[in-house]
Amino acid sequence: MLPVLVLITLIMSLALLLLRRDMRSVLLFLAVSSITFFLYTISVYIAKKGGISDFTTLVFYGSNKVRQVQMYKVYTVNKLGFMMALGRYLSPYFLVLSALNMAGELDRSNILKRGSILAIIPVLTIVLYVPQIFELFSSNSLIMETVVTFSKVWIIIYLAFAVFVMIHELWVTKLSFFKLRFIMKVMIIISLVMIYGIFFPQDPAQVYLFYRNEYMWMLGLWYLHKGFSSGFNYLVMIASLLAGILSMGSLIRYFSTTFGEEVVEVKVRRESHSAARGVSMFVHGTKNDLLSMKILLDKVQKNHPEDKDIERLLKINASLVERLEKLNKSLKVNAIKLYPISISEIMGICRQRVKENFSDYPVSVSGLDGSKLILADTTFLTEALYNIIQNGIEATKENKRNDAIEIEIEYGRMWAEITISDRGKGIDKALKKHIWEPFHSSKNSSTNWGIGMYFTRLVIKRHFGSISFMARKDGGTSFVVMLPLAGRGNDQSNVGRRQ
Repeated sequence: MLPVLVLITLIMSLALLLLRRDMRSVLLFLAVSSITFFLYTISVYIAKKGGISDFTTLVFYGSNKVRQVQMYKVYTVNKLGFMMALGRYLSPYFLVLSALNMAGELDRSNILKRGSILAIIPVLTIVLYVPQIFELFSSNSLIMETVVTFSKVWIIIYLAFAVFVMIHELWVTKLSFFKLRFIMKVMIIISLVMIYGIFFPQDPAQVYLFYRNEYMWMLGLWYLHKGFSSGFNYLVMIASLLAGILSMGSLIRYFSTTFGEEVVEVKVRRESHSAARGVSMFVHGTKNDLLSMKILLDKVQKNHPEDKDIERLLKINASLVERLEKLNKSLKVNAIKLYPISISEIMGICRQRVKENFSDYPVSVSGLDGSKLILADTTFLTEALYNIIQNGIEATKENKRNDAIEIEIEYGRMWAEITISDRGKGIDKALKKHIWEPFHSSKNSSTNWGIGMYFTRLVIKRHFGSISFMARKDGGTSFVVMLPLAGRGNDQSNVGRRQ
């Protein structure tokens, strides 16, 4: 039972690694792999030792046949002991690295330095448990007990530190968007610490001393000792199963969430590439035709200056050229340049656009703070945010309401959360799957080509942010834009650090 849970957890961590291929997934896979390897060596050792209950056999092996297979695995005492040492002492190391990375404290710039410092004690302990070296001091009970106690103490410190890092990061994360997402990561680390923590007292020294008089049960298998009641043994086995279920479930959920986001990303990227190629050819050809038409209209206007229809055609021609330029720019945002600017300034420009285009339609903004800076391309970011506001105004009007667009801004340690809410009818279920794709819109027309939300998402991604949407309980839609804060003045230790 337990091996199946652990194996599924390992498979999910591998799937996450193949999907993301980043440092976070690598460290998580190494943590799960080392724990799995450690539990495997324990299962082999228990099978060879024998004398276990049917319930323990069920938990560890599923059936007696599997236990017998483990029993007859050909391992020398020294080989099995050193394998156990590798799994035991690498697991807490990778758990700490994984926790630091998930909390945003470990990235490519400092992993070599911090990883090396944290590796000193685990590597030293592994060296002490090399069979030839362990043989030198194992006959001295005082030295051996010191080494055993030392290894147990630093493992506990590492595990406690990993849990502390995750709990502390969850505590200081104030923005609900990140808090909900980070809870999944907390559950992954804590569940792995639980399942490892139940079995980590199993010291490889017990394997090395298997045939000696100094063989001490305190070095491992504490939960199987005859001094404890059967009820206690059952409790430990059930706790290990629950920890296995929790680690498997949390990793499956994390993978499914990541996979869903990746599917959307790949789909939008694929469609945007094909759309960009087609649009570029379309824009180039159409602009040439429109410019030729403008030249002809200018000549006709000189001959017939009194004709108002020609003047109207020139305005339509200019409007079409402008919209084509905007379409082309929407699909090519590689020219974005980021500079420090306050969110208050960005919001001020957006409100001015609303005033010019919607006759001072009411827009309420709360949470403005001029001291909070972000790295942004003012032109592109204001256009992206204005697209959301404009859609909200149009949706509210279509719902025959005149409620204000509500913009709420909250700040975390590293991020600003901008929530833009309207009182429209909401987004159709069929459109939700395609809302970020180019040329998908519920109101496609000669003036609306369905690229607004695609452009908005692309710009925000280029600002190292994210965007999501949700239905409001009391009607309407809320779009949530996350943007990284910039500078140490905003209590940031790293700009754009991922959470």
